[in-house]
Amino acid sequence: MTPGIDIRIQSIINGLNDVIFPAVDPKESLAAEQKGMIIAQLELILKQLPFVDRYHSLCRDDMRQCAERMLAGAAGGTATLAACEALKEMLAAPADNPRDDYNRVGQAVDALIAAIGQDGDAGYRAQADAIMLGLADRQLWRDRVWSADLGFDPYPAELCSIEDMATGKVAPPNNSGN
Repeated sequence: MTPGIDIRIQSIINGLNDVIFPAVDPKESLAAEQKGMIIAQLELILKQLPFVDRYHSLCRDDMRQCAERMLAGAAGGTATLAACEALKEMLAAPADNPRDDYNRVGQAVDALIAAIGQDGDAGYRAQADAIMLGLADRQLWRDRVWSADLGFDPYPAELCSIEDMATGKVAPPNNSGN
């Protein structure tokens, strides 16, 4: 049986710590600094690995729900209405995996936002802005949780564990009212 990805990554960490890194000249400050960053990244990947599919599904589902909401009440000129049709087509043909689907739908939403800026009705523009602000708030929170263990988040106490986020035990805060 082939070892799982987690076992293979742990083997890489062990090889780096036990063989490669001890051979690095400690006078090479950049190399010494990179050792810690490499191990931190690999350990974070190990922590994220069990939740990758759930994370991407959460992101995709939120993007799709927002896209559906943006289609409701669409009003504007030909650019806006054409972008709405393209978005409907994208939603009707999901990609095979959640990450690709998130990106494809996101590109169609970006095109709609650009079209709304050209000839969307003011009320529809305000509706789309509010939907996208809510999505951005939730996605930023998910991204902060996803990478919190790197230690760069200025407010780590606001965050839950990757597991709690990915399993839905903790939902993103509703900062924008959407």
